[in-house]
Amino acid sequence: MSEDVRGWADVPPTPPPGSSPRAHGAFPAEGCLPPMFVIVLRYLRPIEEVDRLLAEHRAYLARYYDQGVFLLSGPRTPRTGGVILADGVERATLDRILAEDPFQQAGVTATDVIAFTPVGRSHPDLARFLPAPPD
Repeated sequence: MSEDVRGWADVPPTPPPGSSPRAHGAFPAEGCLPPMFVIVLRYLRPIEEVDRLLAEHRAYLARYYDQGVFLLSGPRTPRTGGVILADGVERATLDRILAEDPFQQAGVTATDVIAFTPVGRSHPDLARFLPAPPD
């Protein structure tokens, strides 16, 4: 996918490349924020098969980091899969993005997606992902 997948490109302000639209207010009216997602990958094939696809997988991740969709990712400990934190897209768009993952295309991972809406308290460094408090 080469176009901006966020779906909110016409709503100012446009977030800087590589940053979350949620953190920059680039969404329609309050209450319309899409959820954030925790994506949990589980390896189905031997680690050697996973490793053969790792460079392609990392390039895929970089593409969506650059668009501000992926915020954080890394391997599970022990290395039985991976975890990705995503923001700024609707679930249908996320599903299309996840289908592009070389791991998914090669059948080396199973993917679980957990949607959640951040509310309440957070670490101060993460407060920008919460909705603004009511006036």
